[in-house]
Amino acid sequence: MKIEAGLNRDMSDVGLSSLNVHVEYKPANIGKAVSTINLPALAVVDVTTPRQHWRNTHAFDSYKSFSTDAVQDPKVKVRAENAVPDKNDTAAAIRSDSKEKP
Repeated sequence: MKIEAGLNRDMSDVGLSSLNVHVEYKPANIGKAVSTINLPALAVVDVTTPRQHWRNTHAFDSYKSFSTDAVQDPKVKVRAENAVPDKNDTAAAIRSDSKEKP
């Protein structure tokens, strides 16, 4: 199984002339699992900008199985319910600036 992805059009306005990604998946046995699952085995990322070209190849193998547990204290709130985002909270707010910055 493989997946191919790329740009539908030139995006030179943001510095990308081309972007192509090729990912090959292969069956893998993880730990003591009875069945196999398809996991990435090879990924090739090819990027072209007006000044440079990159081709990165990533090989994946020797997958390991692990597990973890987490318990959330019900008294600890990550974010209060119905919280109103603070104007300085960049993770919660989208800012738009009508003036272009250099």
